[in-house]
Amino acid sequence: MRIRIPLIPAATDTDENIRAIFAFMRGAGLTDASLLPYNPSAGAKYEWLDREYTLQGEPQTRERLETLAALGREMGIQAASDGR
Repeated sequence: MRIRIPLIPAATDTDENIRAIFAFMRGAGLTDASLLPYNPSAGAKYEWLDREYTLQGEPQTRERLETLAALGREMGIQAASDGR
């Protein structure tokens, strides 16, 4: 089973939090993950609903995605940084 991890700026994309996610996965016997870069266009849906979108951030760079994937590999998680 592949776990899809949305990378939210200053939340799930920090080293500390991604390590905690990977540790949880490992403890549950899960070893396959996809890292999903932040998509700033999601805010448009809030506008359509006439709601305020407070999350700010930019998509993770290719280098940052690879760094996060490498953290997973260090912990025994096969983490794909290409969204697959």
